[in-house]
This record gives sequence, C-alpha cells and structure tokens, in this order.
Amino acid sequence: MYSGNITFMDIRQDYAPGPPPRLTYEDMFQRLTQAGLKHGDNVTFHVSLSSIGWMIGGAEALLDALLDRLGPAGTVMMPRFPPYGSLDGPFDCHHPPPSGTGTVPDALGQRQGAVISIHPTHSVVALGPEAEFLTARHYTVSPVGIGSPFDRMAEIGGLVLLLGVNHLANTTIHTGEAYAGVAYWGRPRPDRPDGLWVLDEKRNRRWVQLREIPGDAKGFNRIEPFLVERGLIAFGRIGRARTRLIPSQPLIEAVTDYLEEEPDGLLCDQPDCFPCNLARHYLHLKRGTRRALNSGRRSPQSNPSLP
Repeated sequence: MYSGNITFMDIRQDYAPGPPPRLTYEDMFQRLTQAGLKHGDNVTFHVSLSSIGWMIGGAEALLDALLDRLGPAGTVMMPRFPPYGSLDGPFDCHHPPPSGTGTVPDALGQRQGAVISIHPTHSVVALGPEAEFLTARHYTVSPVGIGSPFDRMAEIGGLVLLLGVNHLANTTIHTGEAYAGVAYWGRPRPDRPDGLWVLDEKRNRRWVQLREIPGDAKGFNRIEPFLVERGLIAFGRIGRARTRLIPSQPLIEAVTDYLEEEPDGLLCDQPDCFPCNLARHYLHLKRGTRRALNSGRRSPQSNPSLP
C-alpha cells in the first residue's frame, strides 16, 4: 500500500484554529478563483458551510459566488441524498424531503432552473447547461457508480470541489470503486430494502431496485497521499476551511489503480462498521474462490489424459 508524506494529522488540521472569519460575497468569489475555479467549469460540489466561518448571507451568498465564478457556461452539481428512512411515499423530485447532505443542496434545489434527479436514495441537484444530462433518468442507472451523475460529470471533464470537507464526502471515489470492480461493489446490502418507489418524469409510480448501494466512506481519506503523488489535488483555503479541487476522470482512474494494489484499501478499521465488515467478507469470498480455482488447475504435463 502506498504511504506518502501526508498524514492523518494533516487531514485533521483541515480547519484553521481561531475565531471564525467574516466572509462576504466578494471574499468568496475571490477565494473560489484562487482555489482554481474558472469560467465554464463543471463542478461536483461538496461543502460544510459551518466549517468555513461566518458567511454573510449564508448558503445563498455562497451559491451566488460559486455560480458567478462558473458563469452561465458552467454547471454545479451537489449530492442531495434523502436521509435514510425519510420517504413516506414515492420519491418526488418536485417535492423531495429535506436534504440529508446539508442546507446548501436544499438552497441550490430551490433556484430557478435547478434539476433534482429522480433517485430514492442518492438524488443529486444540478444547475447549469449540463444539468439535464447529469440528472437524466437517474433511477435507471447506478446511484453513484458507472453511468451515474458522478460518472457523467467525469465524462464531460468535470471537477470535484471539496470545501470544508475531506474525502469522506467525496462521492466520486465510489464511482472509482465501481470501475475497479472490487468484489464488494454491487453486492447485496442486507441493511437496506430491496427497492423503493419513485415518481418518474410522467408522474407514474415506478419501483426502483436498489442495486449498487455503496458502502461506507470512513476509509476514503487513506487515498489522499496517492492523489497528491499524482498531482491531482489543488489545495487552497477559504475562511477556516481547506479546499481541494480534483479533476473527476483522473480521480476515478486513480481510485481504480489504488484498489488494484490493495482491494481493501478504502475500507475503515472500525470493528463495528457493518458495511466495511461486509465488504471484507465479500473480498474474502473472492480470494477463497480464486485459491480454489488455482489449486484445481493442472499443467498439460501433469495431466495424464493429455497426449
């Protein structure tokens, strides 16, 4: 397993000590520019608003600065995952439950032109020229894997911006797990239902099979030194919070390479983590099957039935 110079202590120091700074729209626009965002960029945005400091104008001012920085040619997408168990009926993208991923996705979803994808567990919200492409028929594809909005963002050359959060929030890493084909990807999750109802584009009830529901992300910070070595992360700071700007497609490719070396490299070590323990179980089954196949093979010279 790769071991670089960036340590978990660096991860824990993502937030600068001291009193929270006061940030205006102008401050935020300037800091987003310094973070590496340009006009016309397409961005998957993960943020903890409280980690930044005191943002004057709150989520709305933050979104104003971000959208103005991207300009009319750019698109922002955010995960807007419903809290688990929050659906009393079919998921309705026109009247979704409050976001389980913070207030900023909720605020983005209320903007004119925003599109919320139809998925009962891993819905996203997008605003900009690519919003329809990113969100289309989400209920027919993997929630976060191949063909998902996160994969589509990579397809159009998009970026991942982490603001006040680290890789525990970086959903695109799950997309890399899917492409890596690790043994635990796509396996059943007995702690989740088989499926849930949604209302599709025509307002018809549709049963969505919950396949490829991702596992836990508690081990995702382990990949940061690997990404740094490849030069994939542009670091910055806004207020108290560190920023990370990462190109989506190279990120997915790096995850697949990382998991080729160590298939359990993104799993956490917490003994009571059910998803990671389940993932290790599937990895163990695959290794056992591989050993059994290898032990059953014979070379042509050792097979007496062959001439």
